Amino acid sequence: MNVELPVMLQAAVLIASIAVVVFTVVALIVLLRLRMQADRIVQMCEELKSELKPLAQETRGVVERLHDLSWRAQREFQEVEEVVQTVRSWSQRANRVVAEIGSVVAPPVSAATRTMSILRRGVQAFLFTLLRGNGHYPNQHQPNKERQFNE
Repeated sequence: MNVELPVMLQAAVLIASIAVVVFTVVALIVLLRLRMQADRIVQMCEELKSELKPLAQETRGVVERLHDLSWRAQREFQEVEEVVQTVRSWSQRANRVVAEIGSVVAPPVSAATRTMSILRRGVQAFLFTLLRGNGHYPNQHQPNKERQFNE
């Protein structure tokens, strides 16, 4: 049985075969280029990884040092707060002591100041009277001097 295919059908099969071969060749070329691009991307990723690895390690070191510095600063700050609290309590105690001393000392000092002022006025008046009686001040100047002491 020898069956011959019509020429059109043979031509269609031939064209289909050629199309499959061309598609396969084009697909292989595209896949090879895609693989080359993927290899380049992998190589670039490896280079990036090799460059980023030391940077990541250095960053970890810096973060650890920053954590240590932060911990130290926090500890120092707590110590400073304790010192400030101590100084504040001492200051409050000193203020209370000064207020107590002031309330005890101020009235006698104030009284002594008033007494000294009165005594000074009395001595001035005594000396003025004593000197006026001895003729040290002429009569024309006496009223002016008396006004100064009275004022």
